[in-house]
Amino acid sequence: MTDCWWHSLKQLVDQIQLSEFDNDSYSVRIQHQTLLLGAEQALLIQCAQQATSAEQLQQNLSEHISGLTTELLQQISQILIEKINTLIDSPEHIYTSMNVPLYKLGWINHLAWKCRGIMKPTIFYKWFPATIFMLIISFIMTLDKWENVSLDLSTVGAFYLVLILSGLIHETGHMIAAQAIERKNVQVSFGFYLFIPVLYSDLSHIWSASREKRVVANLAGVAVETIFSLLLISIHIISGEVIWLHLALLISWSGLSNMLPFGRSDGYWILCDLFKQPNLLPRFIPSLLDWHQGKKQSKGERFPALYGLFNLTFMLVLFTAIISEMHSLMLSFPQRVWVFIRDFFQSNQVVPLTIEDLWLLGLWFFCFRILYMLSRFVKALRSGKSAVDSTLLG
Repeated sequence: MTDCWWHSLKQLVDQIQLSEFDNDSYSVRIQHQTLLLGAEQALLIQCAQQATSAEQLQQNLSEHISGLTTELLQQISQILIEKINTLIDSPEHIYTSMNVPLYKLGWINHLAWKCRGIMKPTIFYKWFPATIFMLIISFIMTLDKWENVSLDLSTVGAFYLVLILSGLIHETGHMIAAQAIERKNVQVSFGFYLFIPVLYSDLSHIWSASREKRVVANLAGVAVETIFSLLLISIHIISGEVIWLHLALLISWSGLSNMLPFGRSDGYWILCDLFKQPNLLPRFIPSLLDWHQGKKQSKGERFPALYGLFNLTFMLVLFTAIISEMHSLMLSFPQRVWVFIRDFFQSNQVVPLTIEDLWLLGLWFFCFRILYMLSRFVKALRSGKSAVDSTLLG
């Protein structure tokens, strides 16, 4: 092992932040990129960080690996160097487009730090189920109050402002969880994810936390949205206005859909943590192709293929159900929007939009998203590549 080779290895491993991911795997953080490694490769990094020479590295590793030769050590180290250099050279995974940073305000993060106690796992798993139960009971008790509501232009604007506020509250929940895990200011940004405008926060640093804390961090957004929905129902009870009830239901529905393990939703990251299967979507096509070609796979290696197929089946069934049950309403929606816009600019008597129209708008976005994901899937299968864009199917 040449001195030049050893120095390049040493220079690389000294940049690495190594954290235990789970019992049998470790996360490597270097230049804002994250890589998951097995225990053996993590041991090599730890020994290389402690060693001052190639000989000392081999001596340190020999205490754990019997029969380790200089040639074998060089081969193992070379594989590790290539893997990490590939990680450094690859672009950072960005799942959204047209990204605009919104806020990374010190006072909000300071407030999140003050509230961090509610995100401790022992406390969180008590109050979160309680709020879910209260929300369900509240909706059941108000079943007789449901009615369609006509919306004028100002009401539509107020409606969307409340939805935007709900999104900011959702991200603030993630910020509070981030402060509970590690006092780190989190930035909230705006972007487009598969045609849909979204708010999101960078929680990449939680990869170094325990699995229990990662699950809490991913649940935190929906948890605080649940509290917001209960607040809106309380306003409905006081004011008697049905619009607040519709808003609470829409926000609750948004939170529920965010828990489904599809795309880059909170539910997806929770699924990855619960099953110890990070990066499920990028591994879907390679796993499926290996399975189709008859390559021997363990249950863990086959799981991404099973998840991806379930993902596809669910999307197809849901898409078919929406089209078959609501095709006439969905086809009438563009015409209704056109009439609304035309009358507004011509100063005629404007036909107001309704709550139903807002729900239909969401269904149109959802159907476009499904079609886009299916087209990406077909393209990847036709190419027959063993690796695909990490944004496939989400």
